[in-house]
Amino acid sequence: MKTKSIAIATIALSAFTSFAHAEWYGEAAYFSGKSTSFTAPASTVTSEPTAVAGIFGYNYGENLSAEFWIGTGAGDFDVKVNGAAQNPAVTAKINNLYGPFVRARVKVAEDLGLFARFGYVRGHSISASSSASSSATTGDWAYGVGASYNLTKLTYVTVGWMDLYGKGNTKTDGWSVSVGHNF
Repeated sequence: MKTKSIAIATIALSAFTSFAHAEWYGEAAYFSGKSTSFTAPASTVTSEPTAVAGIFGYNYGENLSAEFWIGTGAGDFDVKVNGAAQNPAVTAKINNLYGPFVRARVKVAEDLGLFARFGYVRGHSISASSSASSSATTGDWAYGVGASYNLTKLTYVTVGWMDLYGKGNTKTDGWSVSVGHNF
C-alpha cells in the first residue's frame, strides 16, 4: 500500500511539475500570399490573398511546440486570368482558415531563433462577380520556415514563409509577420 501511494504521489508530482513549466504562447499574424492556378487551355489564374490569424501554442521544451491557427481574410482580393482583370471583375475573400501545426525551433543567438513548421490547414473562400458567386472549402498539408526575435523575455516578433496549399495545378504560398507573447 505504501509503495502504491509513493508511486501515485510521484506520478502526480511529475505531472504537476511538467504543467508548472508549461509555456503557452499566442501570436497575432498577418499573411500576404500569392495563389496561382494553371488551367486548360494555357490559362493562368492568379490572386493575392491576405489574412489575419491568431496562433495559440504550447511549448514541449525548448525545441518543439504544438500550435493551432485560426484566421480570416484581411479583405477582398482580385482574381486575374493571364495577368488581366476579368470583365465583369471577380473578387474573392477568405472566410476562414484553421489547422494544427507542429513547430520545431533552434536558438542561433541570445534573442534570435529559426523555426520550421508543419501541419494541415483548411479554409473556406468565396469568389464573386456582378453576375455569379461560388464558394470552396479546401485543405492541404502546409509547411514553412521563419525566424523569431525576442523583444523582451515575453514578447517576440516573427517573419516567415509558408506554403499553404499545393494540390493539382494550384499553389498558394506567401510571407507572414507576427507579434507573439509567452504566458
